[in-house]
Amino acid sequence: IAQIPAFQDAAGNFSQDNFRQLLIRERLTEQSLRDDISREILQRQLLGPIGLGVKPSNSLVLPYASLLLEARQGTVAAIPAIAFLDDKNPTDAQLADYYKRSADRYTIPEQRRIRYALIDAERFAQASQPSDAEIAAAYNQNKTAYAAKQNRSIEQLVLPTEAGAKAIADQVKGGKTLAAAAQGAGLAVSTVADQSREALTASASKAVADAAFAAKQGELVGPVRGSLGWLLLRVTSVNDTPARPLAAVRGEIVTTLRAQKEKQLLTDFTGKLEDQIANGGTFDEVVKDNGLKLETSPLLVATGKQVEDQAYVAPDDIKPLLTPVFAMSADDDAQLIPITPDKRYALAAPSDIVAAAPPPLAKIKSLVLTQYKLNQGNEKAKKLAEQ
Repeated sequence: IAQIPAFQDAAGNFSQDNFRQLLIRERLTEQSLRDDISREILQRQLLGPIGLGVKPSNSLVLPYASLLLEARQGTVAAIPAIAFLDDKNPTDAQLADYYKRSADRYTIPEQRRIRYALIDAERFAQASQPSDAEIAAAYNQNKTAYAAKQNRSIEQLVLPTEAGAKAIADQVKGGKTLAAAAQGAGLAVSTVADQSREALTASASKAVADAAFAAKQGELVGPVRGSLGWLLLRVTSVNDTPARPLAAVRGEIVTTLRAQKEKQLLTDFTGKLEDQIANGGTFDEVVKDNGLKLETSPLLVATGKQVEDQAYVAPDDIKPLLTPVFAMSADDDAQLIPITPDKRYALAAPSDIVAAAPPPLAKIKSLVLTQYKLNQGNEKAKKLAEQ
């Protein structure tokens, strides 16, 4: 685990904080991670020798290969069990004996109640409200993002020589459009849409950007030396964005700061819960000490369904808890399970655990009776088919 890069800090050392945050984000428990690593090691140990090569014997290969060359035609007669149903019901002893022998068919998978307490970022909405000083500081730190901006769209033509560029420029000054003059020379004009000075400097050069931003709209500029040759530029549009004062962007700054503070407060709070559990705190103690609301689900199978109520649909808060809680044993510590990462979590543990078992015969007697008769009919149909 310590060698996994995602769990290391900038210095390359194992970081407990990185480890915990990544497990929460990926909805993993430490035990499940360790189990995955153990399984991977076992797979390598088992599959390694096999990968070295195993050659089947000729006695196995020949019959198998021969199947690819063989074709058969035949007839099938179906003898349905339902044709041999007995109108007479079995005795209680016969039905009970059949039910006992067929227990696996009626076994209900393990059922569990899930105890959980929800932790939502909304819990910290009041505490995460930024102060005026924090808002002003955030504005000053990002002042360039709120400053006045100008973007320009330009047409550009790249030519290999300065003389060629000047010849095209003269044609444009004589009344031709840049596109028409370029077409006459077998060239094509390219367009750069809505670019800032910084973006144009990065994509072309400082000289090109300076020339484009010094020109008026519609004006032809150049030739200007570029990285690919000599450029002629024409500014097609100028888009001015005025500076935005603090009052105009206060709302978006508040939203950003509140989200950052809520996330940090939630991370600190969930870390505190994990520390309490690691230090021996019980589920009930942790819930009570931190003012959480304890909730309990009905008995569920691992898919989230209810045996007694087939119409039941597990709530969205319970669905992410099913897999981790059904992987826990009765005496495991409660786990913090993400529902919506960085927004909503649940502290969860199994409550009642009902082992997999068939229900009482009286509860499903009519179903068992029907299947008993079908089974008896099947035996008769099989006997006839054998004859």
